[in-house]
Amino acid sequence: IVSLLRGTDAALLMQVPAVAIYLPLYDATLDAMRTAGTGAAAPPLSGALARTAAVLATSPFEYVRTRVYAPVADGQRPPTAWTELRSALATRSGARTLYTGAGATLLRDVPFSFCYWGLFEPVRWRISQARRDREGVSSAAASAADLSKYCTAAMAAGGIAALITTPLDVVKTRVQLGNSAPGATAPPPRALVATAMELVNSGGVRTLFAGWVPRVMRASPACGITIASYELMLGDYIL
Repeated sequence: IVSLLRGTDAALLMQVPAVAIYLPLYDATLDAMRTAGTGAAAPPLSGALARTAAVLATSPFEYVRTRVYAPVADGQRPPTAWTELRSALATRSGARTLYTGAGATLLRDVPFSFCYWGLFEPVRWRISQARRDREGVSSAAASAADLSKYCTAAMAAGGIAALITTPLDVVKTRVQLGNSAPGATAPPPRALVATAMELVNSGGVRTLFAGWVPRVMRASPACGITIASYELMLGDYIL
């Protein structure tokens, strides 16, 4: 059981500030784009812009999380987020090492958000419209039903988006794990394409979809829980 919780500290270090930046910025950008009349393009574009800001702000935490989750040799003590952080800062590139794979993270997370919000926001908007239509007659049962709809729709959209962007996640992880030696420097942008081609040449296209099942199983409930929690925090529900 303890091994299943390995990397929880690193995950929290990344996810808490990422969500705090991402969701409020998405809503603010979405309102601005809708006011500007961008129409159906507003949700995916707002998601992409908000995710870009969140990734740039939390990329060091993502690097540490990836290193913590990396396999360790038998008998070797698993690293903690703090030991990986100190190791990264001790490399020749120093703090720049923490941004290793940031480009790959953007290539994974921005398309994910683009797909996710493009799929989820229309459903979210319809649920919100239904809530406004019955304003003043909301009940605990109705609020619970709406939250359930939010959660289900978010889980479905998150699972589909995770599957579509799995190849980008595989490349990102390979790039970050390849820069772990002391004194290593951050790879150039072309390393992303080279890494993808290396994976395809070694095992075919299916190599790029390695681990898609656990990725979907993680992303789907995570999206549902995140959206339900965020909607609750907005204070519009009676439970």
